[in-house]
Formats: sequence, C-alpha cells, structure tokens
Amino acid sequence: LLICSARRSEQDRSCETKHICLEFMAEALPCTRAKGRWLALSVLLLISLGHPTFFSLGQAQKPKPLTPARQNNVIATAAPPLATDATGSSRKTVLLLSDASGRTASGLLAGVLAQFEVSDGIEVQTATEVTTRERLQEVIEAAKDRGGNVLVLATLVDSTLSGWAKTFCTDYNLQFVEVMGPLLDRMGGFLEQRSRGEPGASLSERAIRQILNKDFFGMVEAVKYSQRHIGGLNSQDWHEADIILVGPSRCGKGPVAHQLAMRGFKAAALNISPSDILPEELTELQAYQVALITVEEERLVKLRQNRVADMKIRKMSMLVEDDYAEVARVRQDLQLMKELKHLNPHWPEAIDVTYLSPEECASLLIRQVKEGKKAAALRLPRTT
Repeated sequence: LLICSARRSEQDRSCETKHICLEFMAEALPCTRAKGRWLALSVLLLISLGHPTFFSLGQAQKPKPLTPARQNNVIATAAPPLATDATGSSRKTVLLLSDASGRTASGLLAGVLAQFEVSDGIEVQTATEVTTRERLQEVIEAAKDRGGNVLVLATLVDSTLSGWAKTFCTDYNLQFVEVMGPLLDRMGGFLEQRSRGEPGASLSERAIRQILNKDFFGMVEAVKYSQRHIGGLNSQDWHEADIILVGPSRCGKGPVAHQLAMRGFKAAALNISPSDILPEELTELQAYQVALITVEEERLVKLRQNRVADMKIRKMSMLVEDDYAEVARVRQDLQLMKELKHLNPHWPEAIDVTYLSPEECASLLIRQVKEGKKAAALRLPRTT
C-alpha cells in the first residue's frame, strides 16, 4: 500500500503518504522486538526514496525560460539598491539610463532577456529623465560600488550626454552599452540629416505608416524607372529623372543607379564613346541633374577585360567591339569625359568611383540633387 501510494501524483503523495507513514510509525516503534524496529525503518526508507519531498531532499527544478510575464516581473520587482545574495556578494544589476520615460530601454531589455534563462539573480534599476550631467553622474556614482556586477544600458539621444556616461562608467569600472548613438549616426547618414536629439520624441503609428508607404512606393517607382532607362534608353523621359549618370562603359553606373533607386531617386544611365552621338535631351537638363562618372584607366581596362572574358564564355562576344578592352580605346573614352566637362562648365565635377563604393557614390549624388533643387527653388521668380 505504501509503495503504490508513493507512485501517485505529487498532490496525493504530499498528504496521504505522510499520514500512512505516521500511522505505521505509531504502531511499529513501540515494538520491543528488533524485527519490528527494522521493518519500520525499512518502510521509512522506501517512502523517502519514492517521495523525495517527504524529507524536503528533492532536487531543485531547472529554471524556466523567461516568459514576457516573467520579464515584466523582473523589471517591476527589482530589488533595492546594493542587494546581496546569500553568499554576501553583490547581485548582477542592469542599470537603465533614459532621458525620458524609460519605455524604450525597458522594452529593449525585455527583448534581450528573453534570449536567456534568467533566474532570480538579476536586478534591474531604471533612471529616467536623465538630461543633465549632474543627474547622470549622481545616478552612476550610486552604482559604482557594485563594480563589474553592473551593466549600464543607455538610450540617450544627446551625444554629449552619452559621451559623459561612457566616461563616468569607465572611471568607475562599470560595463557600458550605448544603444541610440550608433543607430542615430547610421540613420542620419542614410537620410542625409542630422538628428534632432530631442528626448522622448516619437511618431504616431499613423504617421509612421504614411512615411513607410510614401517611401516604399517611391522606391518601387524609382527601381522601375532605372530599369527602363539603362544604357541611354528612353531618353525622352529624362525630364522625369532626378539625375542622369554619364560615363564610359563599365565604370559602375549600374550599381550606383540601383542604390539611388533603393533610396527613392530616379536615375538613368548613359554610356558614351567617340562613335556615339549624345542625346539632345542631355542639354535640356538642369546642371545638378547630370553626374559625370569616371574611373582610373588601369581599373577600367581590367573591368572591360573581365567583361570580354565573360561574353566569350556565354558565346556572345560578337556584341562587344574588338577594341573594347584595349588601353588606347579606354584612354579615348576617358578623354571624352574631360571634353564633355570642358564644353559644359556648369555641370558638376566628375566623380571618380575607383575607390568609392556604390553606396558612397549614391550619397554624394543625393546631396548634389538636394542642394541643386534647393538652389533652383531660390532662383524662381516670386509671384505677387
């Protein structure tokens, strides 16, 4: 009966088995015979092996993964500052530095903690409205005694304040992670803008959807346009373009046009050579709409040699001119670029893409287009 009871559910064993054991002990222990005493001890041993929690000697359960609800509990029920564990050593602490409400930092930390098995050995402290150097130093100094057990996670949009936070953490031997700075720098370079550095600023969901929809459909139109206007095709539509890339064959106009299109700018490409006639539409464009793309002679020769080899493999070498990859021909094409600039001094200077990536070249051209449009708008006559 005792063995069967030991195999029941945890709830049954936690109550019934103990009562049965106690009743058996009450009858067995008064026995004067050694046989009765040994029988009682044997039954107790069986019960303890079948039901470890009888003597509270069961093995500790493996910590469960941190669910969203437990994440909130970790953040909401943070222990008091400088709490210590049973051994007397400081617990690991994550200090969130926010210049606003701390919602961004808390959400980010919750997402990070979800990737780990976090038990009760972590403390989360949040410092909000950290907008001055004095307030920043006060918050970090309060955690300096914890030393290496503290990780400071900052979401400060002010680069100066973020720099001070890094300095203070270095001085006090605290681990430091800055989230917003690198993201703002990369986004600023991508958008060609400077961050406002405004704490707590946010956009409504409707505004975000409008921006995304506008940018997405603009990108789609720009990609379609660049695909229809490669190699000088459809020059009658150049007035719709943001910029026309002019340069010798294989100088990298295609990848640059693609990068421009991915950022919503319509770009057309035109190959030039001494045997080609320039389209008349090229002279009708605004100066900022023309981009002369060039590359070093040695590099261009190598690119054209690779092109010829590829065409031979595909058995399409008849589509390439005989002197296409020769040094004399390459030199002639590059000289034509200089003559074009001489005949059109109002065009911007040629961009040498030998050591520029397509993304870097696209950024330069976007700046050229924006500044050109702004200058053109200032020259328009005012209407009364």
